[in-house]
Amino acid sequence: MVSVVGPNGSGKSTLMYLMAGIYSPTSGSIEIAGKPPASLSGGERIRLVGYVFQNPDQMFLNTTVRAEIEMTLKLTGVRGRVLGRLAQEIAKELGIDKLLDKSPHKLSVGQRRLASLAAVLAARPKVLILDEPTRGLDRETAENVMRYLMDLKREREMTVVLVSHDMRQVGDYSQLVYVMYDGRVIFRGTPEEVFAEAEKHKEWGVDPPQVYYATKALGKPAASLRRVKAYV
Repeated sequence: MVSVVGPNGSGKSTLMYLMAGIYSPTSGSIEIAGKPPASLSGGERIRLVGYVFQNPDQMFLNTTVRAEIEMTLKLTGVRGRVLGRLAQEIAKELGIDKLLDKSPHKLSVGQRRLASLAAVLAARPKVLILDEPTRGLDRETAENVMRYLMDLKREREMTVVLVSHDMRQVGDYSQLVYVMYDGRVIFRGTPEEVFAEAEKHKEWGVDPPQVYYATKALGKPAASLRRVKAYV
């Protein structure tokens, strides 16, 4: 998984909008799998790039969670009785199958986030962009969602791009991290490399997790407990 980090206003969300085809570049070009996202039809675009917004309320257009998921499926060409079955399966995987007939706008913050994720995953995108995907979720649910997404990434051979201020999450799941500042990518590296450099640049807004400092004191800095175990 690739993560994009940096302070508020650094351009992270704008970059994601460009990658998802929501914005068109004013100069240069953007291609994903050889295709410019902004020039694709709605159905083609959501199969190529799925974008889970930081604010899920920006995504909801229907009166029920079921209708949100089925709308995505219809855009990908699914029709008939299979619609309901697939919507049920996707919702069940995320633990929201009992919420299918509820209004997404009346759910809790965490439930709305899961509903928006289900609607995006229904298209089986090649690239999945997650903008603060676990904000509003308790730690256990957040961990379960991230493990589910990593399993799905391996199963579908999907590229996952994470935008997050949660450095514990970044350290746990990222292979590569890009740092943005003032509209530009100014550094990239492994989580450990980024955390080490961030100590010299407080303006980046990157606050390494405690495990990084603890393992650094022992002479082998690691970005997460999971990565500590990988060294043993």
